[in-house]
Amino acid sequence: MSYVVEVIRPIQKKEVLTLIHDDAELTIIAEGENWIDFTWSRGGGQVMFNFAQGRISVTTPGEEAWAKAQALAERLEAAVIGEEDDLPNRREIKQGLLAGRSTWIGWPILVVLLGGLLAWKW
Repeated sequence: MSYVVEVIRPIQKKEVLTLIHDDAELTIIAEGENWIDFTWSRGGGQVMFNFAQGRISVTTPGEEAWAKAQALAERLEAAVIGEEDDLPNRREIKQGLLAGRSTWIGWPILVVLLGGLLAWKW
């Protein structure tokens, strides 16, 4: 059974051409007016990627190909989704300084603010 992973954002063809030109591991196989088939070569293997309708897709990617799709998405400031609009989290997504720390920072601030409000009202 195949599974399609896509790099999504309204991506322009010229962006993909620049991306391929800048990456020595990417090679154009075929190109049409609004689509590009290209491969990612690493070691002895190749993985086929497709650009069409503003998205880059890869079918049933292995771990390395999935990581390459993530790298392409980062370069394009795009997101990676699965075929059912789920976000496969095989690779850690970069997060900001306070990401995942809402409990650590948010609750104490809320307690102080509510305590101050109660003290002020009484």
